[in-house]
Amino acid sequence: MIAPDAVSKAHLRASLAEFVSIEDALKLKYPSLSEEFSIVKSSNPVFHIMKLLRDYNIHLGVTSLSESEIKVALEVKPEEVHDISTLIVDNLEIDSLKTLRNAKHYSDSDLINMVDSFNAQQLRFGVADLIIKGLLMYSSYVKQFLTKQLTGLR
Repeated sequence: MIAPDAVSKAHLRASLAEFVSIEDALKLKYPSLSEEFSIVKSSNPVFHIMKLLRDYNIHLGVTSLSESEIKVALEVKPEEVHDISTLIVDNLEIDSLKTLRNAKHYSDSDLINMVDSFNAQQLRFGVADLIIKGLLMYSSYVKQFLTKQLTGLR
């Protein structure tokens, strides 16, 4: 009963919200150590743009998604190219991101570079794959912090 477009947008919003909730949960557990796992303090631009996208989708607007055809091939059979349909964010604009409270952490050139990089990367396999990769990278980032914390307790 819900349109597929609305479901896709809801999934994107939920995944971005869950991404930021990892940091929020860690802040509650380790309030004095939040710099070590902070998304804003990290050097990974994917974390930054995902947090900005989350903030945009929660506080300001709705990310628009459109279908895009991409070509994929296996390394073992590069001659066999297949077209697949994937979703991409098609309304990511710097001016919208600049209105966010967290945009104060970034210069205009930072935002331009993040948006350009995000747009290029999502065209490789779609926005869902990019979000999954970002979550996996942040999980590894947090794992380093948690490992250090648990080792220090022994």
